[in-house]
Amino acid sequence: MNLTDTIPAQTLTLKEEAFCVAVLAGQNPSKAYREVFKPRRAKAKTVHEMASRLMAKHKVRTRLVELLKPVIAKAQLSRERWLEHIANIIEADVRKMFDAHGNPLEITELAENEAAAIAGFEFYEDFEGKGESRKAVGYTKKFKLADRLRALELYGKAQCYYAEKMVLTGAGGQPIEVSNNITVEFVEPTKTSASVPQ
Repeated sequence: MNLTDTIPAQTLTLKEEAFCVAVLAGQNPSKAYREVFKPRRAKAKTVHEMASRLMAKHKVRTRLVELLKPVIAKAQLSRERWLEHIANIIEADVRKMFDAHGNPLEITELAENEAAAIAGFEFYEDFEGKGESRKAVGYTKKFKLADRLRALELYGKAQCYYAEKMVLTGAGGQPIEVSNNITVEFVEPTKTSASVPQ
């Protein structure tokens, strides 16, 4: 794909588009500005100011949002697939990993949830005897299951079922204002009409 193919018809110059692509690629705006516009003998402060002005342009911000849409969609899909995989681990039933006689099923015969719950496995052949009298007598299969409690914890955090830290806010989501001011008010004692005995 050519850089000119990504430019919207009425908006950005080639350099502005290249700047947006560089920012999207992870460069900070100052570095992207220096790389694309190649200012000669410009001080860091000047480059920063020029990059800030460019980032403040409505058409540049709009283009960055457009370029980010597929990235955000892909990240959201990845998050959904991650949650789906964790849910499979949570919903796995170890009883479904064995046949009616208590023998473990082949890995290829496991349902999706049970297959997702397998964190690792070992498979090796058992032998008896030594030397030429050695013969195969069976197989040993060992499965290591994923930590279900950890999967529940990750799922709960991702779905915001609970939080490790609590954030308190004031009205309208604003920070809570705390005042350390102490007000001291001096009041003169009131005079009473009764006389005090001496």
